Amino acid sequence: MLKVKILISILLLVGLLAVMPIYAQTPAEPPSNYNEPDAGTEKNPYLISNIANLRWLQADIMLWNKGSYFLQTSDIDATETKSWHNGRGFNPIGRYLIDDMYDHPFIGQYDGGNHIIRNLFFDGEKFHWDYSGYIAMFSSIERASIVNVNLENITIIVSDVYISSTGLIGGAWDSSIINCSVSGSISNANIMESYPNSVSGLVGSAINTRIEGCYSTIEIESIGKIGSSGGLILGMRNSTLKNSFFYGKINVTSDNQRIGGLVGGATNSTIENSYVSSKSAFNEGMAGLVGTMENSTIRNSFFDVEATGVTSLFNEIVGENNVMENNFGLPTSEMKQASTYTEYGWDFTRIWDIDEDINEGYPYLRNTPPPFVSDYDNPIKPLINSIVYPNPVRGEDVTIKWVAHHNNDRMYSVETNIGVMSDIIIIYNIRGQLVKRSREFETRDGENVFVWDRKNEMGHEVASGVYFYQVKVYNETYTGRMVLLK
Repeated sequence: MLKVKILISILLLVGLLAVMPIYAQTPAEPPSNYNEPDAGTEKNPYLISNIANLRWLQADIMLWNKGSYFLQTSDIDATETKSWHNGRGFNPIGRYLIDDMYDHPFIGQYDGGNHIIRNLFFDGEKFHWDYSGYIAMFSSIERASIVNVNLENITIIVSDVYISSTGLIGGAWDSSIINCSVSGSISNANIMESYPNSVSGLVGSAINTRIEGCYSTIEIESIGKIGSSGGLILGMRNSTLKNSFFYGKINVTSDNQRIGGLVGGATNSTIENSYVSSKSAFNEGMAGLVGTMENSTIRNSFFDVEATGVTSLFNEIVGENNVMENNFGLPTSEMKQASTYTEYGWDFTRIWDIDEDINEGYPYLRNTPPPFVSDYDNPIKPLINSIVYPNPVRGEDVTIKWVAHHNNDRMYSVETNIGVMSDIIIIYNIRGQLVKRSREFETRDGENVFVWDRKNEMGHEVASGVYFYQVKVYNETYTGRMVLLK
C-alpha cells in the first residue's frame, strides 16, 4: 500500500511539472577576461557576453561602486529571470538594501554595445521585505555612464506601495544616459491609493544628469491611483533631455499634476528636440510633453494630438523663469514629415531619420535599433538562419556567415539571371533597392564567410541605416537584418 501511495505521489509530481513552465537557472559566471590584470578598466572592460555574466553583475554588490567598465558583446535572452530568486526575477543593479541600510549605486560605465537584452522580468510584490527603491535594470546610478543599452520586452509587475518602477534606471545622479531604449510593459496594481507609487518608461529620477538619443515604447497599465508618471522620465532636476522620444502607452489614474508624455516634472532642466506619440489615447489629465515645469526650458518638441488624445503641452507651470519655444501638438500626418522637424533645427543627417517602413513612419534615432521595422514591400524578411557581426556595425567591415552546403564535395548551384553559380549573397536597403551582389566568399570549417566593405555596386560607401541580406543557396534562402552606424 505504501509503495502504491509513493508511486501515485511521483506520478502527480511528474504531471505537475509537465504543465509548469520550466526555466533553467544559469549560475553566475565572471566574464572571460575577469582574471586579466587590467580587467574592468576603460581599455579592457569586463565583457558581458551571456546571461551568466549578467547574473554575476547583478549579484556582486562589491562591483557596483568601483568605477569599473563593462561592455556587452552579444544579445542576451533573459527569459529565465522569471524563475530567479523564488520568482522575484532580476535583482536590480545598484540598489538600496534594507538589511545593511545603505545605498549601493552603480558607479562606472555599462556599454551595451547596441546589443539587446530580451525578456527581463521583475515581480515587485516580492521585493518589499529586503529592498526599497525603484525596480529597474539599474535601480540607482551615480557618476555613471549608461550607453547603447537596449531592453526588449521587459516585464515589471508592481503591487507594493513602497516601490516605484521604470524600465532602465531608477535614480540617476551626476550621470549620462546615451543611446538607450526600452520596450515591454509595467503593470501597476497599487493596493493603497493613499500612498501611491510612481511609474515611468525609461528613467525615474534624473538629477544633474544628461539624457540623449533615448526612447521608450513601454506600455504602462495601472489599477488604482499612482503618484506621478512620465513616458520617459518621472522627474528631472538640473538635467537635460535631448533628441529622444516616447511611443508607448500610459493608462493611469492620478490626481497629481506630474503626469506627462515625456516627463512627469522638470525643475531647472532643459528639454529639446524630442517628441511623443502613443499606441493608444492617453488618460484625461495627461499633458502632451511635461506635467509640471519649474524654472525650465522646453524647445522644438512636439506631440501627436491625434494619437495621444490630449491637447495641452503641460499641466502646471511654477515660477517665472520658464521658457517655451516652438513646441506644438500636431496631427499624425505632420508628425510623420521630416520637414516638420528640420524647420526647427533637428539634425536629420547624423541623429534622426524618417522612413515610412521604420517606426511606423515617425522619426527614429540612427544610433539605436529602430523600435518597429515593417516587412511590407521588402523583398525579404529577417530570419535567424545565418549570422552577421558586428551588429550594429560601427564604421567597420561586416562579416556574414552561413552554413556551407555540399553534395558529393561539390557546391550546390543556383540559377540566376547572370548564369549558373555557387551561393550568391545580395544586400538590400530598407526600401528594397539592390545595394550589393556578390559570390566572392571564403569557405572555412564548414561555413561560408563573406566580408562586406560597406560599399555599393558603384564602389561608394553606403549611408547609416537598416539593411537586409539574402543568401541564395540551391534549394533555400537565408536572410537577416543589420544596422549600419557611422
